[in-house]
Amino acid sequence: MRGTRTFRNVVLSSTNSARRKTPYELLGSEDEVHRLVDRWFYDLIDSAPEAATIRTLHARSLKSAREKLFLYLTGWTGGPPAYVEQEMPNELRVHLRERFHELADHMRNRPDE
Repeated sequence: MRGTRTFRNVVLSSTNSARRKTPYELLGSEDEVHRLVDRWFYDLIDSAPEAATIRTLHARSLKSAREKLFLYLTGWTGGPPAYVEQEMPNELRVHLRERFHELADHMRNRPDE
């Protein structure tokens, strides 16, 4: 549809300002993201025989890995960008933001082909 673009479940349109919920909102809460990380990922890695090889790639304690995955998935699904804020050095964030803006400017200022 001409004039409409979708980015991370947000509909942008010159004629329609409707907004769809993000996956984070559909999950319902921070607690649900924790449950996803704990029960449906790390608890299974820790106990399922078929995940034994993957388990050996992790530290003895999964506490840090659980927290980092929680932070990452929270932002990736459309929630607060806690992982980027806590785990990514400020210099890298600034560098990535600048490159993103350069790319967006390049794309915006191209003649129609």
